[in-house]
Formats: sequence, C-alpha cells, structure tokens
Amino acid sequence: MDETLRDVLEEEVDSSEDEHEASAGAADATPKKSGWLSGIVGAVKTVGSGVKKVGGLGLGLMGKAYNAATGKKSLPVAPEEVKQRVKSTRHKDASDSGGIACKDVATVKDQRSVFSEVIKQIGKNVFAGRDLMYTTFPIRASMGVSILELISRQSSFAPRFLTRAAASDPVERLKLVVTNYIAGLHCTTGFRKPLNPILGETYQAHMDDGTQIFMEQSSHHPPVSSWHVTGADKCYEFFGFVGYVATFRYNKFKVLHSGPRVIRFKDGAEITFDSPVDQYVNLFYGEVRHETLGNMTFKDEKNGLTCHFEFQAFSDAPNDVCAGDIRDAGGNVISRLLGSWLGFVDWDGKCYWDINTHTPDAVHRSPNPLPSDSRYREDAVLLNEGRLQESQDMKTRLEEAQRRDRRLRAAARKEAEAEHDPHGDAL
Repeated sequence: MDETLRDVLEEEVDSSEDEHEASAGAADATPKKSGWLSGIVGAVKTVGSGVKKVGGLGLGLMGKAYNAATGKKSLPVAPEEVKQRVKSTRHKDASDSGGIACKDVATVKDQRSVFSEVIKQIGKNVFAGRDLMYTTFPIRASMGVSILELISRQSSFAPRFLTRAAASDPVERLKLVVTNYIAGLHCTTGFRKPLNPILGETYQAHMDDGTQIFMEQSSHHPPVSSWHVTGADKCYEFFGFVGYVATFRYNKFKVLHSGPRVIRFKDGAEITFDSPVDQYVNLFYGEVRHETLGNMTFKDEKNGLTCHFEFQAFSDAPNDVCAGDIRDAGGNVISRLLGSWLGFVDWDGKCYWDINTHTPDAVHRSPNPLPSDSRYREDAVLLNEGRLQESQDMKTRLEEAQRRDRRLRAAARKEAEAEHDPHGDAL
C-alpha cells in the first residue's frame, strides 16, 4: 500500500478509536437504568451509535484515501484576516459563493430562453444527421461586439502595471505582471455572448498612453484568436493566441483556453503564462455566475523565477480568491500572493491593486482601421441599432458563408494532397 495512503488510513482509524474510548468512558460514568425495556433501548442506541461511527469512519476513509491516491489535496481553511480582507474589497456584483453574479433579470431571462432553444436545435440537427456546427446561437442574447474586442480589454490595466514592470527589477516585474493579469480579468466578463469572429476578422485599438492593440481571428475551426500589444514607447510587447474548447453539462457551461501568452521586455526578459478555466453556472436555475477557476503559472526563464497560484484557494472563501507565491530557481519562496480577481492583489501584505480605488484605463477603437475590423460586421451594426431580426438574418448568412469557404478550403487541400502520395511521388 502507498505510504501516504497508509498514513491517512492509520490516522483516521487511530482518531476513531480515541473517539470510541472517550465515548465509552462517558457512557460508563452515566448511571444505568434497570429493567428489560431500558436494556433494549440502550442496546438500540449502542448499535445506532456504532453504525453512525462506522459510517462516518467509512466516509472519512473514502474521502481521505481518494485524495491521497489521486494526489488531490484538501483545501485549507481561510484565516480570519483573509476573510476580512476579501469581504472589505469586493466587486459590487460578486457572489458570496465566488465569481461574478448576473444581477440583470432581463439578461438572465434572455439567456435561459436561448439555451433552451439551442438544446432543441442540437436535437433537431442530430436527428437530421446534420453537423452540429450548424447550430446557431440566437443573436438576441448576444452583445454587439466580437470576441476580439472583448479580449482587447485584457490590457485595461497595462498602462498602470506593465509600463512600471518594464522599469523594475525581475522580482518586482513578475509581481506587476501577475497583478496586471488578475486585475484585468473582471474587465473581460459579461453575460451576453460576444459574437464569434469570422476568419480573417481584425480589431485595432489604442489607449491614452500610446499602447497599441492589434487582434486577428487566425483560425475558424478550431477557433483561435491572436493578438499583439505594444506598450508606450515600445517598453514591452504582449503577444500570443488563444484557442477555445467549450463543454456543456446541464446547468453549466465551461470554456477551456489553450495557447501561449508572452510579455517581452526591452532587456530581453520574457514572462510566459498559461490560462485558467472559465465557467458559467446555473444556466437554467439558481444564481447565474461567471467563475474563473484552476491554477496559473508565470515563468521568467532568464531570471529563474516562477509564480504559481490557485483560484479557489480556501474551502470557506469565495472561489475567486487566489493564493500562491514566487520562487527562485532553487524553489525558495521569495514573495507570497493573496488576491481575488474581484477585489484586490496583495504581495506580502502590501496592496498592489484594489478594485475600489484603481479603475481600468479605457481601450479606444482606433480610427481608420482595416476594412476587416470587427466594428464593420453587418450583424453587429444591425444588433447595436436594435434591428434584431435583420441582425439574426445577417448573422446566419455570415455563418453559412464561412462554412462554405471552409468546405472549399478543405476540398482544395484534399485535391492538392491527391496530386502527390505521402512519399512525394506524383500519382
């Protein structure tokens, strides 16, 4: 048996035996009633108590044994000062359970009717033998912007944090980069679905300090969005791409992200990081929430620094609370992080970001963008004008045109492959 698993089992059995002995001692100290009826009642109570203890022991053993066998750890209890810190600095729409709650009744009603409609579409397409790609999300529950424009808002705190990071020492730089990411998460949330970008669609934006943002939809299936952000005076570059995989379970919608994110500074140092998991819960009943979960790792290979932190860091705190640390190449802890993407970021007890005092900078649409810019999408223009049926018809036409183009590309690729065998010999 695995040593960790054995230790867990032995610890649980020992604690159970201690409880049993204490219980037996307490029972001996209690005066006993005489008579056959009291004897039967006492026996029933003893059996019931034993069953309860065995059952409790079994559940405890199962839970701890499972965690030990799978490597899954139990979440720690949050210290009182952490609970107070979280409570004192919180987004106005933050849920007690964690994540941001949708407080707009009309939006919740629209989304729930749309999800029911989408499920019906999926069923019809399955019975008709059609590809599920033909399932269309009704535009009435969408926001009038593309995913590209929504992603650009991840830079809302870049002038505050990344510009300072460019002029900081390696440890302070990593703190500021992590802070920038956590602080910006609430700027990209929303409960109306953004429009899926069309292949080749672009988006250009800028910020008041001179930051330039360029976005492009570089793949249709699977969907992949790419970006390149240049800070003021080119003090940093932020680039990468993100692919999406969506999974749907009853009452829950989860989005998994993949792809590299890189921030490069003038001195040649690069900080790379991955992505958390987003999920929308209680789609059909309950409090509709957007949650960000999982863990993240930021690496500075040049300077041998790593920051790792986890959302849902405590068992009795909202799941948007995160905790972690920065370590050097030898694994030594240099700095400790406590924060929430809906409230604050503290490093070693010092506040770096507070949602109540640090407001995000505006991301402006750049003038004279490319003709492929998101703002020129006919369905988005119609939607923003309140012409719902026309916008839905246009959205359907754009989606059908994109599918047709995809089929043409696949056919051309297949034809090209048919001209040569895998060994390079002409057929």
